[in-house]
Amino acid sequence: MITETKIQNRSYALTKAQIIFYLSKKKTNCKGLAPIICRITASGKRAEISTGIRIKPTEWGNEKITTSSKTESINLNTQINIIKNQILQIETDIRLKGRVPTAQLIKHTFFNDMYVSPTFLNIYSIYLETKHALIGHEIKERQYLRYERLYDLLKVFIKAKYNRDDLEIEEIKPKFGLDFYHYMITVKKFNATYSAKTAGILKSVLDYAIIQEYTKHNPLKPLKFKRGKEAPVYYLSIEQIKKLIATQFESEALNLVRDIFLFQCYTGLAYADVSAFSLEHINVDANKQFWILINRQKTGTKSTIPLLPEALEIISKYKDVDKSNLLKSTHFYNKGILPVFANQVMNRLLKQIAMLINIEGNNLTTHIARKTFATTVLNTSGVSIETVSAMLGHSNINVTQKHYAQVDQRKISHEMNDFKFLTT
Repeated sequence: MITETKIQNRSYALTKAQIIFYLSKKKTNCKGLAPIICRITASGKRAEISTGIRIKPTEWGNEKITTSSKTESINLNTQINIIKNQILQIETDIRLKGRVPTAQLIKHTFFNDMYVSPTFLNIYSIYLETKHALIGHEIKERQYLRYERLYDLLKVFIKAKYNRDDLEIEEIKPKFGLDFYHYMITVKKFNATYSAKTAGILKSVLDYAIIQEYTKHNPLKPLKFKRGKEAPVYYLSIEQIKKLIATQFESEALNLVRDIFLFQCYTGLAYADVSAFSLEHINVDANKQFWILINRQKTGTKSTIPLLPEALEIISKYKDVDKSNLLKSTHFYNKGILPVFANQVMNRLLKQIAMLINIEGNNLTTHIARKTFATTVLNTSGVSIETVSAMLGHSNINVTQKHYAQVDQRKISHEMNDFKFLTT
């Protein structure tokens, strides 16, 4: 018996697949570029394929690209037509094999059979799509923006080095990675550490290409990019902290920034964490000791910090302040209970404070407060490196040892005074 449903399904099977290309404005990135998506409708179902192309919304109309460069428009529209023709050919091949060309089957075949040699930047664009979907889950937005900046840098590099808009994935050789690393250092004037970290992302992109079966090997895997020397950790001494505490500034803004900076010195909280700090992060144990228990914004790892009386005083001073009326002309982050300026404003005012109290090099930033907590407040008090690591919320004690295990003259003097030479 032939039912209405069977007739409908047979109709879908005989209907030619519908293919449209549209601009996904909701996925527009910080550069104002939106991805072009290919939507396949077949057998009553839909499936979507990322083309790997991003453009400005004003450059899209009637399923065509109209960039300021005629050559670029022709190249990009050609890529779209190639994708469309590949999909139509896949649909025909599926029918010739006696199968129903569903949207998902066409998409699966497209990525596994027809699209075996995509361009490098197209793969990177698809990689960006997967990263964008992870914002707020596995990665922070600022991490995603780093991937985007690298994409833009690669476009400029490929054009400058090869006089082309893109490279085939099989053209990527170890020399490509080395040339790009040297380009960042010699042309863009980035330091070696930043260049090495950035070039290292290319390995991840090519690993992704292997997983998605765009290629079979990662030519950059053997490469090791040399990092520069780590910058010395700068922090305030006990004497400088005391001077900062004792100084009263004429500006209300400077006094506020000083207090927030000192709160960081007493707790080791990074800027993002002190901005989000609330009373919910305070716990009291059986001995009536106050603790800060907070997951770091940067890594998600837990920090366990004893809440010093000095830090409690700052909380008491500002917890009931109406931030909406405090310095209305200046932007505050209102995520927590402390009135915290935007980070750029904090650092600008901290530089003024450093000038007023004669800190060498006027070197004072929100991050220096965290380093001061780890190096001066803790290390000079004989706190173990394991305890420092737990308070700072480091995911690995090696991070603590690498950046904060410094010893100053005060600690050396204290320990040498207790040292006794063995005598016979």
